[in-house]
Amino acid sequence: RASAASIRILEWGGVSGNNAKWVRTHESEMVKFLKDDSYLLTDPAPSVQNLKALHRFNAGFTKIYSLLLDDFIIYDGRVGAALGALVCQWCLSANRRETPKLLGFPWGAPKQDAAMENPKNRNPSIGTFRFPALAQQKNRHALWAIRASWFLRETLFEHSNRFMECIDPLRAIEAALFMIGYDLGRTGES
Repeated sequence: RASAASIRILEWGGVSGNNAKWVRTHESEMVKFLKDDSYLLTDPAPSVQNLKALHRFNAGFTKIYSLLLDDFIIYDGRVGAALGALVCQWCLSANRRETPKLLGFPWGAPKQDAAMENPKNRNPSIGTFRFPALAQQKNRHALWAIRASWFLRETLFEHSNRFMECIDPLRAIEAALFMIGYDLGRTGES
């Protein structure tokens, strides 16, 4: 049932492909893998080294973990792009000269035809405010997903905001970030 549910989540998110194939290959171990990985993703002091033990972690699997774990967001290229753009705005308003290391949220390039007339931009970097591309390393991606989840949770519950009127404020802000990060327009640098 864990495998079937995971595959349905991946299909819902439009990211089944290799992820669903991986789940089918590890069907008999999925409950153990999800438990092990949940433990790693809820560690109050996660490290890149410890997160290497994750069985699988990518933008598709964040959809599974976001439903399995409390206060864990889907961290994909759109969310990273939106967070980076918001950090850029904050840096500019606070007269910062560069991106603070712990706010350097990685972004991910959209899957699109290279010959598109108006390709989407997800790179929030502007001038000296730099944000790295989302690494294909599961442990680094997971660490940023954890940090982003913490950051958003603390931001939401620390200040009065409209998201608090929603049934699930974290899901509401996550949805807003998907929309913001879908295409940042020509403001960033590739």
